[in-house]
Amino acid sequence: MALKQIFTLQSGTKKVLYTVILITLGIVFFAYNHYQKINRSFDPRIVEAKKAFGNYNKLMASGNHDEAVKILDKIESIYTSVFGYEDSFEMGVIAVNKGSVYLVRVETEHLSENKTIIKENLALYLQFAREHSEKGLHIYQNWSDIVGKMDDHSINEYLKTMFHKEDPAFKGYDFNRILEKRFEEIKEAQTEINRRISVVYTNLGVIARYEQSNAESKKYYEEALRLWPENHVAENNLRALHGQKLKKRGVVDQLFPKERMEEIKEKL
Repeated sequence: MALKQIFTLQSGTKKVLYTVILITLGIVFFAYNHYQKINRSFDPRIVEAKKAFGNYNKLMASGNHDEAVKILDKIESIYTSVFGYEDSFEMGVIAVNKGSVYLVRVETEHLSENKTIIKENLALYLQFAREHSEKGLHIYQNWSDIVGKMDDHSINEYLKTMFHKEDPAFKGYDFNRILEKRFEEIKEAQTEINRRISVVYTNLGVIARYEQSNAESKKYYEEALRLWPENHVAENNLRALHGQKLKKRGVVDQLFPKERMEEIKEKL
């Protein structure tokens, strides 16, 4: 068979190929516009902070803890510079994440076969982990007591103090969509706040364990479970503290946690 015949497409094949190409381009175009729309629904004043959170996760995954803290400092400076966000739940997320960075450093060294961390640094990391965790807990609790208890009308009134349509930062954006997006974020945070606080108590329990304060550690784990009974990390840490067998989660339970399934049912 001649090369010309091999590389010559039949008319039917050409139609199929053209159709596939058009569908692929359509999907790409749709995806681009879809995510562009999502990105433009975020408050442009803090959108760089949201992007930076992605970099933070990558740095933590690669074990670059020092740079991760710098990223969190950058995120914090953005949120504190915008009126209305300085007391937001995101500030609690930042503080808790900072505490987690130092706790991860302690855990990494503790589990490492070649322990290189000196005793003084270990104590310092634990101190930083506790300080940032307690700061995050304080922010979460204050936010929960105020914004966390607001109904829909109160949230909308609250947002009016933070967002002003004439602000040049919103020029060229769908102002109403930005307001709607922030409303959705607050509503989601309201449903998540007890779990967030539970995670902080779990971290504080781990810190107390390293500080050889088992009684305090037990208290933190119990509070974590009171706020979020499905907190398996706190449950197993408490079991370990009592010398009990750790509870294993099945594959199905890991993929479809009880709390997520309940949320889905509520939305149906």
